[in-house]
Amino acid sequence: MDEERRVAGRYHLLEPIGRGGMGVVWRAHDDLLDRTVAVKEVLYHPTSEEDSETFTRRTIREARAAGRIDHPNVVVVHDVIEEDGRPWIVMQLVQSRSLGEVLRDQGALPPGRVAAIGLQVLDALCTAHAAGVLHRDVKPENVLLSGETRVVLTDFGIATMPEETGLTMTGGITGTPAFIPPERLNGDPATPESDLWSLGATLYAAVEGRTPFERNSPVATMAAILHDDPAPPRRAGALTPVLEGLLRKDPARRIGAAEAAALLNAAVAATPNPLANRPDPGPWSGSPSGPPQPGQPGPWSQSPAGPPQPYGASQSYGGSHQAGGPQPYGGPPQSGGSASWPGATGHPGPTGPGGPAVPPGGHPRAYPAPGARPPGHGSAAKVTLFVLLPLLLVIVVAGGWYGYNSLAGGGTLAEDPVPARTDPTLGSDHTSGDTEPSASGEPSALPSEPTQQPAEDPTEKPTEEPSEEPSPKSPTPTAATVPKGWKTHHDPLGFAIALPSRWVPFHREATRVRFHDPGGRDYLQVDFTPWETTDPVAALRTVEATSTKKGYLRGYERIGLTARKYLGVPAADWEFTHTTDAGKVRVLDRAFRLDDGRCVALYWQVADSRWTSGLSYFNAFARTFQP
Repeated sequence: MDEERRVAGRYHLLEPIGRGGMGVVWRAHDDLLDRTVAVKEVLYHPTSEEDSETFTRRTIREARAAGRIDHPNVVVVHDVIEEDGRPWIVMQLVQSRSLGEVLRDQGALPPGRVAAIGLQVLDALCTAHAAGVLHRDVKPENVLLSGETRVVLTDFGIATMPEETGLTMTGGITGTPAFIPPERLNGDPATPESDLWSLGATLYAAVEGRTPFERNSPVATMAAILHDDPAPPRRAGALTPVLEGLLRKDPARRIGAAEAAALLNAAVAATPNPLANRPDPGPWSGSPSGPPQPGQPGPWSQSPAGPPQPYGASQSYGGSHQAGGPQPYGGPPQSGGSASWPGATGHPGPTGPGGPAVPPGGHPRAYPAPGARPPGHGSAAKVTLFVLLPLLLVIVVAGGWYGYNSLAGGGTLAEDPVPARTDPTLGSDHTSGDTEPSASGEPSALPSEPTQQPAEDPTEKPTEEPSEEPSPKSPTPTAATVPKGWKTHHDPLGFAIALPSRWVPFHREATRVRFHDPGGRDYLQVDFTPWETTDPVAALRTVEATSTKKGYLRGYERIGLTARKYLGVPAADWEFTHTTDAGKVRVLDRAFRLDDGRCVALYWQVADSRWTSGLSYFNAFARTFQP
């Protein structure tokens, strides 16, 4: 091609890196910002000029809507352009492998791992549905696995537009047959429930190694979807209830997002640690070992693949991404109060190029080195897969109100049972210590509030939740410290904590987990990633220095870095604000080392405007945390 071909006089098209029914994806260089991007050339074959104009308007409208969402599991839309009579969408480049590719290489995945993937995809769908965007083509090929555990859902809105019913203008069915819900095969419009059915089919394929209605042809598969029951799962274990609930033919009887999330969390909890005891992931984490070969375990499997045959072995429909490897990523959730994991160095992430080597909320950890070359699959050749979200929308926590009624709540902190300030067991647990000056020179202690100083450690005898049996490593917070209307969560990482009733884990890694209300932006992260120093203040200073030097926190302002006591051990509180695309947020990061040597950080991020009510939440989390 012409080496100087540019779009909008700015995006230099370098080479095509992907083709599909809706267009061509180019690797391109943004001359203005000097970065590598992906540019989607959206192609459409209209039957009239009016159809072409309508399609272009719809494409640009959805791409613009997608561009307003800022989340780590979303491929960022940088720009939308109309040129040469068609839309061009400029997006972030992400290295990854599709779930479909992993299943073909390695076979079925363990139920706990599939449940963890499902939670992230479900969050993506909930966020999209709340914004009025449907996916319409959820399938393993559109679920991308990047880094240790990051999941990205691709191709929002690109398969069909909102007004379409699932048929093309020539009467053909859009989408991959095995993952099209029965109502769409009947010609009915897509709905949020349709996406949930496709999610169920995707998770079934991931854990069983075959699709739920697999037949020897697309037509036979579609007939089975309409008239037959899914094949009973044999490997799903704790995932079986959610698969059965999502694959109900009648959308009105299908389980909703809230129930699906609860069942997926139960499946994750049924695995002691779904991220532990996995085989060495090889170069994806900087190890010298080679790429996984077909039939061998990779970073997304826990055991060598066995019967059934790898997913897709007998199927020709579904399409495959090019080979690639999950990219390393790092950093705390930074955008919009939700998790925002920047991409590897050289591959722009949601908040800019690169990701922090020492994440502000995560503390130094042994994740893959930025820039590590990902492996291919089936051969030693290493090919980069550039994943994008054409008209995306997506994942987890794009704040504000949830319009999707099937979610168990949404909204803001004020709607949850907030710990009362006058309750002596829930008073401010955050007290000023030897406070260092803030960046502005003002005192860095938190705003004082009427509170009764709590005891350093709870003295009440622990009680047990009726529905959860705490393990020896996961004691139950005392009854007096659990706020009314909250629940006790026992986590596979070996701790217990009280959470608001609607809060759930939404992102889990080997050493940390994040919790949120499915409809909100604020979140708590509990992190057990080790740090080298014995001084928590020094550990936080290291994180701060790295983060600010590299520019990972936009508009960073330190409020304070304070030494304190917590749970009877030395601790430190790092408070700061920074700016996200959704506005200014405030963070309290409490780091401490337990007597048994484990390093812990409680990382709380909330919109700056809600800091007062948000602090009472942190105090309740801190008071009920039991390592």
